[in-house]
Amino acid sequence: MRSIGYRTSASAVLVARDRIRAEHLLDQYDFNFTVKFDECSESLSAGKTVELINQDDVDVIIGPTCNRAGVSTASLAAYYNVPVFEWGLTTTADIGNFSRYPTTVTVSLDTHSMAVAVRDVLQRFDWEEFVFIYSNDGDEEKCASMKDDMEKMSVENVDVTLAYMYQIQTVTMESLKKALKEVSKRGRIVVTCFAGSKGFKKAFVAATVLAGMSTDEYIYIFAEPQSRGFYVDESNGGVHYSWDDSDGNFVTGLTNEQIREAYGKVLYICDNMGEPSIITAQYANFTTQVINRMSEQPFNCVQDCANATYKVTATYAGQLFDAFYAYAVALNKSLAMDPTTTNLKNGSLILSNIAMTFQGVGGSSVSLDETGSRIAQVFMFAMNSSLLPYIAAGLLVNGSRVDYTPYYSSESVLWKGGVKPLSRPICGFTGTECPPDFVKDYLIYTIIAALIVIAALLAGCTGLLYTIHMKKRETERQDLLWQVPFIELQQIQSKSKAEASMHSFASGPSTSTKITIESRSETTNFIFYYHKQEIVAAMKHDLILLFDTNEKSEFRQMRNFDNDNLNKFIGLSGQIHVTAEANRMLTQVVGGFKTESRGEVIIKGKGVMETFWLLGEDSGISVSTQWKKTPPEPPRRQSVRSISPIVEKNAEEDSAKGLYSEYKDINNVNG
Repeated sequence: MRSIGYRTSASAVLVARDRIRAEHLLDQYDFNFTVKFDECSESLSAGKTVELINQDDVDVIIGPTCNRAGVSTASLAAYYNVPVFEWGLTTTADIGNFSRYPTTVTVSLDTHSMAVAVRDVLQRFDWEEFVFIYSNDGDEEKCASMKDDMEKMSVENVDVTLAYMYQIQTVTMESLKKALKEVSKRGRIVVTCFAGSKGFKKAFVAATVLAGMSTDEYIYIFAEPQSRGFYVDESNGGVHYSWDDSDGNFVTGLTNEQIREAYGKVLYICDNMGEPSIITAQYANFTTQVINRMSEQPFNCVQDCANATYKVTATYAGQLFDAFYAYAVALNKSLAMDPTTTNLKNGSLILSNIAMTFQGVGGSSVSLDETGSRIAQVFMFAMNSSLLPYIAAGLLVNGSRVDYTPYYSSESVLWKGGVKPLSRPICGFTGTECPPDFVKDYLIYTIIAALIVIAALLAGCTGLLYTIHMKKRETERQDLLWQVPFIELQQIQSKSKAEASMHSFASGPSTSTKITIESRSETTNFIFYYHKQEIVAAMKHDLILLFDTNEKSEFRQMRNFDNDNLNKFIGLSGQIHVTAEANRMLTQVVGGFKTESRGEVIIKGKGVMETFWLLGEDSGISVSTQWKKTPPEPPRRQSVRSISPIVEKNAEEDSAKGLYSEYKDINNVNG
């Protein structure tokens, strides 16, 4: 067995002894080594332990290297109070139970630490539930211990649930596919454990393809000690990829490249077989010494170790070095506390000084806590985009605490396709638990509702636009009330002298104080018109103004305002009246202006704007020249109503043409 073989690991204690001497630990003591083989048998281990303690009178036992043998030795050592340092394949968490085995130290990674590491990964990626597939086929200890600690981890932690556990009695392609179909009904995060060097893991990955479960919905986590991840050790010291294993008894019908593609759905959580992640020169020198020094005392392995098979150091040989060196450090501390002690095999005393940290043979730190359990270094392996394995993260497990160190830049690189699988699919494990899709389930009603909403929105928008349009039309209509087209005006012509004489001759002598409106002629500031059969007086302005919204609103209010005591505002005539020559220039030469010829009203293009007032009912005009601030008696009243705020701002000479609100004698409308 390459991982813990005697011929490829035993001399590690000699390398450790050299370091102990170099650091002057236990200088006054010599070391004698006794070797016994337990063959990983529980009963044989128990017998050999009794022999070592009672017959060989050893001070410390370094081993065994298997779980069941390790448990029996730990029990006997607790009874005899002898220190035991176990290494290699002793991964069961039972040995780490300090209350049961108070004199036993484990320098190997146990399955409890592995389960804690798995829990941390599940939590980190928000996977609340998982399923576990394992088999004891090919190794009765490794996965049985892993199964116990995974189950215990799930019970002790409410944040992670072991939804289903499936054991495969005999690993075949059919049993693998059957197991996958069963767990697919209960989970998408699949944690597995299989014996190493049997081709089981390659067969399992191939089964995921054949079962149609190598999709983005699934992730497979191979969580196991005694593993190097995607690499498989060879007896000659080499390694090969897991997908390049020979099929053996497994006929998959798939090529290695197809299986390699499926490995993209796999994560490994393992101990890298006890070796450092990077082979340093220091570690390479250690492995060379282990092989070369097997010929030294007390091993004297010359003939047996000559075979090429034994020229590669066991993967867990470094743990044997760590175990012996840790014992020397703890014993040295104990002797320093009580130099008079003669009982060097006092396991309780030595274990009281077991907490330590030192540099291992690979250059990395080795730490033991106060119970003698190793603070384990665990690695998470993944496949990159080129389908090559790499170390994605390092996990330092100390009891129930984990220090997670990612070596990836983004979590998405861990998932093939960049999408992290969910512990529970949106539509459930059977695909029949999809959340209700209202649009899909009630498509007709959804379309009708959408059409109603659209129609309501269109109606609302149409109504709003119509309201705005009508309001604008109403504003324009009201603006037309005070905008008087010049064509609607008919100028009142003064009577000729002959007509006036004929009127005077026909009427005879009179004492009337009135004269007719026809007797009035155009003045500088006023001109008289008929407008819709009403007589109006128009005030001339020398400016053409552009009115803003507020001014137009004021004109609308003025137009609608009516009071007997005020002049009635009729409106403005905004047309420009030019001379015949100017009209010709604008229409024939310049073009684009609507003009109306009106004689010699404007000289050199000067614009005129006129304001109109409605005169009283009596069209006669008083000849009295007296100014009256109050109106005459109602039957005789002649009012001229005017509200005309049309003056140029900041022009003081025009401000006198502002609001007209008092009664005037019509004879004074001369300008």
